[in-house]
Amino acid sequence: MPSTQRTECNEISLYTDPPATTDQVKFEVKKLLSAFPDIDNNYIIVLIDRLLANRFTYQRVCDAISHVIDTCNYKRPMVAEIVSFDQKKKLYTYNEMCAKCSANYSSENFERIEMNGQVRYFEK
Repeated sequence: MPSTQRTECNEISLYTDPPATTDQVKFEVKKLLSAFPDIDNNYIIVLIDRLLANRFTYQRVCDAISHVIDTCNYKRPMVAEIVSFDQKKKLYTYNEMCAKCSANYSSENFERIEMNGQVRYFEK
């Protein structure tokens, strides 16, 4: 059964690995300098600080930066565009999971997780 550190009431982040190291974050943030020449040193300092403070995993850092490079139409993305990036799965109670099941879609399509002493399910 997977465990999680950060959750919301009915969602779970797909990023549950240990937090990225400072060197990993710095390596990925360098990509922004190439993609957005208007970014300065102060921006990089704040961004690295916020990614580390929010305990981003290495994969989440990579995905967040790639997402901004692929989608930002401005000369300089907002730090919040990167720091707010997350991919989540909806969590279901047992009854909600059962309601989604049919002849072709069973409980085998869900994984069980325990959060805050309560059992929840998410789609695999």
